[in-house]
Formats: sequence, C-alpha cells, structure tokens
Amino acid sequence: MAEAGDDRVVVQHVGQVVTVADLRAALSGLPDDAQVHVAVPERPDERTSASYPVAGLQEPVTRTARAGVPVVTLRADFPTGAYLLPRRGWLTVRHGLADSHDGIRLHEGLADAVAGAVAALGYRGPASMSHDGGTTEWAWRSDGVTVSDVLDAAVAAVGAFAASVPGDESWDVEVRVER
Repeated sequence: MAEAGDDRVVVQHVGQVVTVADLRAALSGLPDDAQVHVAVPERPDERTSASYPVAGLQEPVTRTARAGVPVVTLRADFPTGAYLLPRRGWLTVRHGLADSHDGIRLHEGLADAVAGAVAALGYRGPASMSHDGGTTEWAWRSDGVTVSDVLDAAVAAVGAFAASVPGDESWDVEVRVER
C-alpha cells in the first residue's frame, strides 16, 4: 500500500473478469425463476460487498473490448428501499460574452471566483463544472456543507465577478436544487 495523505490511501487492485463459460457453469441446474444479483464491493480488494439485483442488460447488450473480445454488461440496481442521499445542486450562468473581454479571461475568472467562494465555506465534496461558449454550469452535492450554502456563496461570487466586468451585458443565473 502506498500512502496518499492523512485521509486517503492508495490500494493497488487487479480486477477479475468472469467469462460467459464461467457464468453458464454457475447457472447450471438453477430454476428459470432464480433471481440474479451482483455483489458490488465498496472499495477495491474488499471481499464484503453489497448485493444488488440485476435490473437488465446495459445498452448495448454486447460490445467489443479493446482486445477484440466480446463483452456482455449486466446493469445492477439498488434493492427496493428508502435511501438517505446527499442533496445535489446546480448553478448555471449565462453571460453571453466571449471567453475574453478587454483582457479579462471571463471563464477562468468566473471559475476562480466561484471556486474560491465555495472553498471558503470549507466544502471539500465533489464538484463538476462544464463550460460551453457563454454558459458555465457547476454541480455540487451536500458534503459537510449544505448545498444551499454552497449555492448562495456561488451566486454571490458570480454577482461580484459580473460587476467587475466592463459592459452592460446581462447575466442570467439559474439555481436548481434537488428536492
């Protein structure tokens, strides 16, 4: 095991693949109405895992792997039940300006402003960001800081950044929170 920091560890893992012949042998003699589940470990190299019902076949049902070997992918599902999941939130900003305006790198400046405001809250959870022309979108999930606090800080950062950009272009800010 290689150390990666105080709160993480790197585990070298070599995955194993079952062939169709292995699957046929395991299914031999079972009744047609036997359920099929898949055990999904929470981490590499763990033998304990959660068992989920196979909900169907992943589309496309068969594909060819890099080595030219056909692959069949089963799609798992969570068991029926109630789950407490982190809430997710999205922020979309449409500014209609080019990537740069009078020497100001808009996308980079906007991204830095939002990232700084969110980091100041102590948010350490996963975030994603995409940029397409005059639109930038972020997505966060609740992780130690509520999504509403993250979104409030991000919207304030967008407002402050927009006020610093010369011109009278309109900025459209859309906030969505998973209910």
